Amino acid sequence: MKRVVCALATLLVSSGVLCEETKPPVDEHQCPVKFLVVNPKGSDSFGGAFLKGGDAHANDGRMFVLKLKNTSDKTIRGMKFQASYYDATHDLHDIPVAWNWTAPIKPGEEKSYRWENNWHDTSFVGWRVLLLKVLFDDETKWEPSAESACFGENRKKGAH
Repeated sequence: MKRVVCALATLLVSSGVLCEETKPPVDEHQCPVKFLVVNPKGSDSFGGAFLKGGDAHANDGRMFVLKLKNTSDKTIRGMKFQASYYDATHDLHDIPVAWNWTAPIKPGEEKSYRWENNWHDTSFVGWRVLLLKVLFDDETKWEPSAESACFGENRKKGAH
């Protein structure tokens, strides 16, 4: 009798009758974006350089360019970032404003964002951009926890 019960249980489990397949829970600590480019000295593409007769894509150092990919399964409606720079002794300093973005970015989509960079300086050895908060289209929010810092960096060679 014991063999029959075990065989029946095995048959039911393998057929999916006793249990249904469950997906692993969504990791709320996982960063919803991937940082693709962190460029603290980019151009404004179609701004002043072009209008003054220069190359529209010249590296004029006036814009901070950030390129991201939405790695979540939801459309992102808004994001808030904190940018920081590494000084010559590799100490990290936050710039005094948070950068915001409100253009939607669909799951899997890549977008570039630009902000005026009044804090660029040749003595800086690198930059870190930390994602502080995400608002999704369904009104849910993501914020980093102690275990889930979400950032991108750009450091000069030899700067660790």
